[in-house]
Amino acid sequence: MRSFFERVDGPHLDGELRTDQLQALLVPERDNVRAAHAWAIGEEGDVEVAVVIAACASALEDFALESADWLVPLQRQVEDGAVSPAVAARYWRAIASANVTMTGRVSRALQLEASDRARSLYQTLGQPRRVFSSLLQLAAHRIALHDVAAAQVAADEARGLIRPDWPAMLRIRLLRIDGLLARSAGRFTDALALHHQAVHLSVSTGDWLLEMIARDILVDLLWQIGPIEDAAREACSLVDELRERPLTALDMAGPFANVMGIFSEMGRIDEASAVACEALPLMRRAERYDVDAWAHLFWRRGQIDTSTLLLGASDARRARAGAARRPNEQRLIAEVRKALQSQLHPDAFASGVAAGATLDGSEMLAMISEAMTESLQNRR
Repeated sequence: MRSFFERVDGPHLDGELRTDQLQALLVPERDNVRAAHAWAIGEEGDVEVAVVIAACASALEDFALESADWLVPLQRQVEDGAVSPAVAARYWRAIASANVTMTGRVSRALQLEASDRARSLYQTLGQPRRVFSSLLQLAAHRIALHDVAAAQVAADEARGLIRPDWPAMLRIRLLRIDGLLARSAGRFTDALALHHQAVHLSVSTGDWLLEMIARDILVDLLWQIGPIEDAAREACSLVDELRERPLTALDMAGPFANVMGIFSEMGRIDEASAVACEALPLMRRAERYDVDAWAHLFWRRGQIDTSTLLLGASDARRARAGAARRPNEQRLIAEVRKALQSQLHPDAFASGVAAGATLDGSEMLAMISEAMTESLQNRR
């Protein structure tokens, strides 16, 4: 199983496999990889097998939850030199993954360190495409931490490596980072052009997941810069296509959350609530929460207690992860905080926020589900 996953994951890392090709190879092996992992972490197992399987399985979007739980406990052994440099490089690259599953389990600071470790190891190993990808991971985490100057340095270093014959997937990743850098610098016209280019190139690959990601990023930018009606139109178009061409819950939760948040900000509460009902089971399966959008929606719906609890939960989760809110999330939560502080007695507001800070992910989703059900029953 280790050998098989490494043979598949190599072309994946180098940008040579479409998502559907990767899924066709790996998805049928899920039960086998679980058995292999169980053996590898057992008393007579093999730490290298455990690390390779956990890291390579992270490429499967619908396997990301399990592989993340496998990866985190192996950190000490990797740091202690229990695996080869090539295996360590793959481990750190998986830890640095930007998907929400990994960012919810490790701090942004560790992901930043992991991307730099992967870059250094791949340089030593003489694998420039993987150095390139690790540099883009490094840039993405720098942007998230608002260190735009350092992110630009990493992106420029990656740009110096790319070759004309490299696969389109790698060029798309650079376009995404360039778009995020332009956006962070307030160069919105440039950012819009770069993200449109990323969408066009993604469509040309025939990879539906790549196209969806590029379009979702574009929606998020349109939502930030306005007019919000443009963002709503693009977001709804993407969600309509996802209903016809579904991906994994992890992939679909974000676009549905965007529609929910956009409608909520527009005051289109019934439509936001309808999309929220679709989004909730996706978020539950993906263990993705999008708490800021939920806090805003429940405030809009007049469910003040639930909104206050979710505000506290969001603040606490951000603080634990060391993750700043993105511009649209900042705007939503600022509106919610100001409104709740004006509507509630200071003691009630403080106690609600404090209570929300103690909620874990499953408790939040259960509370959201109950609040949605109660509202529907009250309307009847």
